[in-house]
Amino acid sequence: MCQSVALAAAHRKVGNLAQARDADMEVSGARSWCEVNVRVPAPKVRKVQKTREPEVTPDPPPDSDEPPDEGGAAARPGAFCSPAGATGTYRGRVYTCKGPGKPRWRR
Repeated sequence: MCQSVALAAAHRKVGNLAQARDADMEVSGARSWCEVNVRVPAPKVRKVQKTREPEVTPDPPPDSDEPPDEGGAAARPGAFCSPAGATGTYRGRVYTCKGPGKPRWRR
């Protein structure tokens, strides 16, 4: 129990406040009693490294020269497709999956 108090004090000393708070919760009321009545050597504790969050780069604005992407599937003109009525793009042009016969990508 007093070892946890000593551990909390060591974490507090190097600036690891979250770890000190966790260790304090384990022993709640024993802190003052242990500091007065028991001599526990301070454990060796290192400062916790802060992890950096990855930077989020914003999407570049779309070029005004190119037509906006209509979304949909990647279409290869003349290739078979399904379901009929689906839309897709190929080299900036919009194609629709339609017949006659077996559906193909057509303009």
